[in-house]
Amino acid sequence: MGRGKVGKNVRRVGTREPNKRIYILCEGQTEEAYFNNFKSRRVNIDVKVAKAKQTDPISLLAEANRIINDKQLDVKSGVDEIWCIVDLDVAVDNDYVVQLLSRAKKHCTNIVYSNPCFEVWFLLHYERLNTNISIKKLIKKLEKYIPNYKKGECIFTYIGDQTDNAILNAERLEKINAEKIKILQYKECDPHTEVYKLVKKLQSFRI
Repeated sequence: MGRGKVGKNVRRVGTREPNKRIYILCEGQTEEAYFNNFKSRRVNIDVKVAKAKQTDPISLLAEANRIINDKQLDVKSGVDEIWCIVDLDVAVDNDYVVQLLSRAKKHCTNIVYSNPCFEVWFLLHYERLNTNISIKKLIKKLEKYIPNYKKGECIFTYIGDQTDNAILNAERLEKINAEKIKILQYKECDPHTEVYKLVKKLQSFRI
């Protein structure tokens, strides 16, 4: 009597589905230090955080494409994901941002941008923002809540329990900027951050 064939979709005994892989590519140490805190708080997910070799947004996207190929990430189906953390404090215009987002979509890469910088996300843990703010003033306001704040340091212990508040404030800010985003005026969305989208994704795998 011949042996029956095992169907392609039948999982063999003793095997398990591979963890979902999420790669997070950062411009600087501040973002890297923050997202590293999520690595030990997940279940059934493999989170990799890395600082990019070059920090301009287009180079960051190119490095993401190399990671997709080198690690054989299945980003087209959504099994794996790669996210790039970008600041718009550099001398870029709206056309540059439109081109960046278009390239990212073509390569199934998620772009999370903050304007003017990542610290907008940190400050939203404590207060709402709705008017333009320079990086210098933003850092000064942040120092009121986190004394002696320095870029690159891990501050998750200060802000971790206020993440849900930051998400609400970021979503509110996005509604304020909605019309500008609709007509592709990304640089005029100041302040703004989309970091909450990645954080919500990571929270969905929370233990």
